[in-house]
Amino acid sequence: MVGEPDRTGVLVIRAWLEEGLVSGGLRARITKTLDVSSPAPVEAVAGSEDEIVAIVVAWLREFTGRAEEPTADRH
Repeated sequence: MVGEPDRTGVLVIRAWLEEGLVSGGLRARITKTLDVSSPAPVEAVAGSEDEIVAIVVAWLREFTGRAEEPTADRH
């Protein structure tokens, strides 16, 4: 719309591998905000690829206003 500023959200994924864990050792800390003009960053942690993907998909849906859409089963 004319006159409305662009909204910019940010999602940062910091991932690492921890040796010796049965789950493969993937860990991630995800920092996210829906609007950088009034940042209220939220942190999430994940211990698997599926958890990371679920957090990213949920953030994208919230950012685009489609949070009510069901998440497809990845299995």
